[in-house]
Amino acid sequence: MANIKSAKKRILVNRTKAERNKAIRSSVKTAVKKVRAAIEANDKSAASAALIAATSVIDKAEKKAYIIGILLLGKFPVLLKL
Repeated sequence: MANIKSAKKRILVNRTKAERNKAIRSSVKTAVKKVRAAIEANDKSAASAALIAATSVIDKAEKKAYIIGILLLGKFPVLLKL
């Protein structure tokens, strides 16, 4: 454990940021799963609504740099093809 005050603060800040990043990555995964579930159920209206919601969640996560843009190159085309 750190003894210097600034190091202790850095530990707390890093922990907070890690928790936020984990929550946002989880929300992206959940949105993608909803799209895939709607597609597998052959429900076009639910799939299109889920795709719009997933696109919004993914764009917000990328805009705030919670996920790297290069990772999105694998997510978007796959969702759009389905």
